[in-house]
Amino acid sequence: MLSVHGLSATAQDASGDDVQILRDVSLELAKGERLGIIGQSGSGKTTLIRAILGLEDPAISIQSGTIEFGGETMFTTSCDRRKELRGRALGAIFQSATRSIYPFRRIESQLLEVVKFHMPMLSKTQARRRITEILVDMGLKDIDRILRSYPHQVSGGQLQRIAIALAMLPEPNVLLADECTSALDKGTEADVVRLLDRFTSDRRSLLFVTHDLRLAGRLCHKMIVLLRGEVQDAGESASILSGNCTEYTRSLLNAMPPWAEADGTWPPAATDYVLESSNV
Repeated sequence: MLSVHGLSATAQDASGDDVQILRDVSLELAKGERLGIIGQSGSGKTTLIRAILGLEDPAISIQSGTIEFGGETMFTTSCDRRKELRGRALGAIFQSATRSIYPFRRIESQLLEVVKFHMPMLSKTQARRRITEILVDMGLKDIDRILRSYPHQVSGGQLQRIAIALAMLPEPNVLLADECTSALDKGTEADVVRLLDRFTSDRRSLLFVTHDLRLAGRLCHKMIVLLRGEVQDAGESASILSGNCTEYTRSLLNAMPPWAEADGTWPPAATDYVLESSNV
């Protein structure tokens, strides 16, 4: 469904010198598969996602490689065709919901615009019904109030769910999630992961970008670990998490807190308190 072969990219630093952002990166994402892309800040994860989406960045230069989606070569398709594919076939969720949601428009108008652009055959009544259904699926309550609201009038967790709804409304074949849980508390993160798990069924695929190895292991069948734009490990998540990996990836595993288990459990309640507050 989606394949990247030998992708290399550079950017210019403050002194004007070329810096390698991606070096010979390849991946394959099959129908119904979930692939995790793991790496520290600056490892090239977001550059890879933007290249797949066909979002041009004047600061980034693609040196070599190909990206194919559904039999089409992304670098040779027209801008109009790439725009058509984004949203309808390739959905994107970014780290900050504010990158997907305009701050000065009511939430309903933005959701309706997405439906109108990608699903023009629906009437306004059908579009509103579709929006309500997906917001309910996202676990949101008080839908009428949310739809009337501006983005600043809902919580961060609600806004991220709305951003996911924006990406899922056109029912894309592939969902690209770029650090979409990194700014969330653990409870909301778990809810978002469950939503991604539910919506990436046999007919949808997920490319999940994160710096959290164990989170990727919970959600993804396979994973790729990047370091300064180069692939360090690639394979089945269970195998990599069990220690069949390079020293770099093993160091990431060892850096995880001992209680950050793959099932997402947190440490048990402490019995000896260093701080206690009551009747505040």
